[in-house]
Amino acid sequence: MAKDGNGMITLDREFYNIVHNPDDPNTFVYSELLTNIRNREWLCERAILAPTNEMVGQINEQIMSRVGDDIVEFFSVETVMDTERVLSEVPSHKLRLKVGVPVILMRNLNAPTPYLPFQFPLKIAFAMTINKAQGQTLKVAGIN
Repeated sequence: MAKDGNGMITLDREFYNIVHNPDDPNTFVYSELLTNIRNREWLCERAILAPTNEMVGQINEQIMSRVGDDIVEFFSVETVMDTERVLSEVPSHKLRLKVGVPVILMRNLNAPTPYLPFQFPLKIAFAMTINKAQGQTLKVAGIN
């Protein structure tokens, strides 16, 4: 890596791939997904990063559709009043899972939106927001 006079860092070509199709990061980051779906270490060292929770949800659904097992849906007993907004600190009313799919355990003691205790504090973790990824070490990352 070299730093130019404008404070920009130039990365060597070996550190990145340029993609031209929005689905390419999904394919690149999880190229061996079906082979490694039960390999926790392989799953934990990669993620696709996106700026919004809405984009993260879409990416997670796309990648989860590649996994062959049946989807099992769980619904919370009660939920927050506004179910249209996607808030990072509030668990979803509906949790869709497949065997082997990685999840993140959410925990926020100071959440601005109160939620009731019968919700699932889990999110699918093929993709996560850029903020959520801060401080994590990933061997393979795609940026949407």
